Amino acid sequence: MLTVDELVPEFLARCPGLKSDWDRHLEFWGDEERGTFNDMAVIAHYLVACYEQQQLNEFPAAFSLLERCFADGDDQAKEAATIGIIEDIQNISSNREFGPQVFESWLGPQTKKAWDQLAAAWRDVSDMADMLRKETGNSPESEP
Repeated sequence: MLTVDELVPEFLARCPGLKSDWDRHLEFWGDEERGTFNDMAVIAHYLVACYEQQQLNEFPAAFSLLERCFADGDDQAKEAATIGIIEDIQNISSNREFGPQVFESWLGPQTKKAWDQLAAAWRDVSDMADMLRKETGNSPESEP
């Protein structure tokens, strides 16, 4: 079973170009606790930058590992893959000319399911406050 602690080493092994971004990330945080989602954001930013530069040679291995997170990952690995990588790729690339849809051809079946669920959750949501209202079922009228 793939654990959340194995994700970064596994991505670094499959995506050698990620190492310089990862080293900068470690240097930035120093001795402070980085947090899983900050770590996963480095991976997401890297993959979006690779697409932007049309450096796609690591994509098969990276997206295969992402699919493995859903097929063989523990709950924390699945959450990190979903919220930390997939959601970040969608958000980051939504601010690029090419948009998030360009990544869909790289997704395996389980990753695509998580991708579609996230996209549906963000549909008709303009910001994080809207998302929180949607998740909790609170309407703006019921807020103080």
